[in-house]
Amino acid sequence: MFAKSRQLILAPLITGLVAVVLVALVRFGNDTAAHLYLTALFAKYHRLIFWDNFWYFGKFQFLGYSYIYYPLAAFTTTWLPPILGLMAISGVVSSFCLKLRAISWNGVDSDRPGFLGSYFGTISTAVAIGVPAGALILTGAYPFLTSLAFASFAIVAMNKRSWVSYCLFLILAGATSPLVLVWILVGVTFSAVRFLTKESANYHPIKVAGLGSAWLRAKKALGVLLGSSITRIGMGLPLLGLFGDYEISKYFGIGGKYPFFGSDLGLVLGFSLILLVVVNVFVDDGERAPIVIPTLLYMAGSLILFTVSTTLGGNIARVGEISPILIAVLYLFSKGSTRGPKSRKVRLAVFALLYLLGVGWEFISIEAPIFDPSAAWLTNSSNWSGLVRVLKASYPGQRVEYVDSLLHEGSYFLANSQIPLARGWFRQSDFNQNEIFYGVRLTSREYKDWLCSNQVRAVILPPAPYDYSSQREAQIVASPSTYLVNPIKIGEFKVFEVAGCPSAPLQIRSIGVTTISVSIAKAGSYLLPINFSPFESAVGAKIARAKGGRAEISVSKGGNYLIMTGY
Repeated sequence: MFAKSRQLILAPLITGLVAVVLVALVRFGNDTAAHLYLTALFAKYHRLIFWDNFWYFGKFQFLGYSYIYYPLAAFTTTWLPPILGLMAISGVVSSFCLKLRAISWNGVDSDRPGFLGSYFGTISTAVAIGVPAGALILTGAYPFLTSLAFASFAIVAMNKRSWVSYCLFLILAGATSPLVLVWILVGVTFSAVRFLTKESANYHPIKVAGLGSAWLRAKKALGVLLGSSITRIGMGLPLLGLFGDYEISKYFGIGGKYPFFGSDLGLVLGFSLILLVVVNVFVDDGERAPIVIPTLLYMAGSLILFTVSTTLGGNIARVGEISPILIAVLYLFSKGSTRGPKSRKVRLAVFALLYLLGVGWEFISIEAPIFDPSAAWLTNSSNWSGLVRVLKASYPGQRVEYVDSLLHEGSYFLANSQIPLARGWFRQSDFNQNEIFYGVRLTSREYKDWLCSNQVRAVILPPAPYDYSSQREAQIVASPSTYLVNPIKIGEFKVFEVAGCPSAPLQIRSIGVTTISVSIAKAGSYLLPINFSPFESAVGAKIARAKGGRAEISVSKGGNYLIMTGY
């Protein structure tokens, strides 16, 4: 009893400690800048500002992304909600391990007998789960990590068949991060398959012999599954939530595409195949299905998302960030199995190797430059003050391009200082609108055309390292050119003025969070260098959606116009 309590408490405590230490040492994760900016945006206006002109030529910021995290972060701190979410999921995973009787608390399955075996088994399990869980704070995916707390409670409520609580936590989880609904579906699938194998002991999904009898068993088992509350409520509600999120994104044109590279697909398929082999070797026949079926579904989903461009895209490969936890759970899951090598040392060595590979994949997925001094320099707010002063004095209300650094710090420090950015940090929007940075080798001519067409007045080159989409851009900016002139060095930054753009009848005068002032030479219809929003309006002008999602303004005479772009 005491050992069980120790693990349930120790794993979340280790998770919280690791997360706090990493935040103190590193501070910025891959997505931190974006969430700092959106939290500051909420704190400034005391509400969710659905439209913002300071990123990506104007975009919906909170709509379809997170409605709960940013109010929580504004009233607490940016890091507290995700740390609590990680501690919650760590506790639920520990509870799950105990429920499966993965550890023998009387010491029989321990390398050490009696109480000490139980004690050291508790510590090793808590560390194996808690450390990689805490390291997830480096992803900077704070809304998603916060939603893990609600998702954890939803899974617990489902297993207890407390459907009112399940619905409540499911709504909270989906409103914090719709992406977590996918992971809830994975958890529900695992529970549903375990329920299925208990209800129909003769049904083994991976048997292929005796197709006739197998079909009858499958048909019977499927009937049992479809009639269960786990399927009707447990799976139905997350699917309904995902459909609702899709419809919102479709109606408001939020969407976008997230890249899914072949290397990521290779890691996904490789990890999944290793998992299937390990399950086949180390797990008894009757216990395989809850692991095999979700893994096969995950592989199939990854192949589909690799083929079809979606907003989820390569995000499905982020399972690599939790792969050490999955390996640790699988090891505990297999300890009571009669399959595999009889030697405990061989079993432990195999899973230790897999665990280390999982740790490596986790840190590859996180992409946090922990030991890079240049990245650390960019996270210091005092290093940005001089740059902000120069940009506000030289280009007031004008759009600038920040050559994206690895941790995207400009998305926070510049946008939060009321400096409009041509890009920002939301990969779906960036890939969708600025695909020239992701395709074949970018040329200097293409880059100039992009700057001019979007009326970018200055380019800021920070010190390396750069985001992979900006490495070629950094080479172009650093090379001599006729259109990037009058360089100014401010600390480690270099600022270039954009010159040589053809004269346009519509010119940006200034850009605000939800307003844009333009000067138009004469009557006519003109493409605005901003994205279309159904809330855009201007006195004396008509605004409509143009091809490619941009806005088009029609005026009966020339003059200055103030366009309201949000509410």
